[in-house]
Amino acid sequence: MPVKVHLLIIMNVVFFVGLESHPQYELAKKQMKGYSGMITFYIKGGVKEATKFLQSVKVFCLAESLGGYESLCEHP
Repeated sequence: MPVKVHLLIIMNVVFFVGLESHPQYELAKKQMKGYSGMITFYIKGGVKEATKFLQSVKVFCLAESLGGYESLCEHP
């Protein structure tokens, strides 16, 4: 299954300025050459499903940092 399709199945809401559905998409398009690497999303279900997702991630590390450039996942 392609990653995009898989992510659409498990995500409830996605916040990313590079998506046309984002409220500030047009502003970002005018101001940026590309878009931020930060993506926020809600996992369908609850804590159990979010924990399963985070335990399944292979490329990203479970950590908290907004100051670095590393690929990280975080859960509140």
